[in-house]
Amino acid sequence: MLQLRRVVFGLTLCLLVSCGPQGGQQTPVGPTPGMIAPQRVEPPTPAEVLNATYIGLANGQITMKDGKWEKDKAFAALLEGFLIAGDLDRDGSPETVVIVTEGVRGGAATDYLAVLSRRGGQVINLSTVKIGAPMQIRSAAVENANVNLNVIRAGSSDQPCCPTEKATLTYSMPAGALAKANEIVTGTASLGDLAGNEWLLAKFSATEPVTADAVAYFHVEPSKLVGKGPCNTFTAPANGEPTGFKIQVGEIVATKMACAGPKQPAEDRFFKLLASVTSIRFSGGRLFMEYGDKGAPNAMVFTSRPITKGPSGPGTE
Repeated sequence: MLQLRRVVFGLTLCLLVSCGPQGGQQTPVGPTPGMIAPQRVEPPTPAEVLNATYIGLANGQITMKDGKWEKDKAFAALLEGFLIAGDLDRDGSPETVVIVTEGVRGGAATDYLAVLSRRGGQVINLSTVKIGAPMQIRSAAVENANVNLNVIRAGSSDQPCCPTEKATLTYSMPAGALAKANEIVTGTASLGDLAGNEWLLAKFSATEPVTADAVAYFHVEPSKLVGKGPCNTFTAPANGEPTGFKIQVGEIVATKMACAGPKQPAEDRFFKLLASVTSIRFSGGRLFMEYGDKGAPNAMVFTSRPITKGPSGPGTE
């Protein structure tokens, strides 16, 4: 009986002091054999999505060429400027999200949200969901495995030409299939929606991208635009309708620094077009400032970025 008690006591003591290798060292704990952390796979690139195959559209499966597809009167195209990435299926690797516009020439068009991933070295359209009639995309992001679209669309009292209702649409991909998860109306669009970002000039017109000599930008302050052309800082009064995106830009007051080489004509063109802007709209997260060009509508195109240190110049003190 005494010997049995000694054995029990010894086992108990061993458990309390964690019997193991001598010298107080503990046995290293490694990963379980066969359990290997998944490697991150990069999302499809902008060049790859331009020529990918898409599913779930009214025309079935189609393959884009340079972001476009046509058959008879039917067409499909990627929304220019719109591409975001994030982990929607929580597998540790980001997917690429694009918007496809599909329709018939001379008829109505429909927007779709499409998610693409890289699987086995191939770009695959995992899922596509119908959004509805085309709307203005102010901004978009993948957050917490959701796609959040901040849009401007036609509300119940709006004419189709002139949408003013702001909304946030949320999409998720449970079980691998895209679906709308939430929809919230957030207000009425106004000129104030430009505030909080700096708008960097990307194109003078739809077919005229800017060059390195034409860096220009602005941000919105109460009742005015403040920014910088290729050479000079400027301010200009700006007034818009209480709702909607009609805008009138007043006289531009700029500093008088000399411009070298091609910067001078670029700045002159930027200030001239800015002063002639009559309305603004959003598409694919970009800002379009519309103006008349020899009687035909056209638009300068801007991308957004955080506001840099405010420029100093006339009226900015």
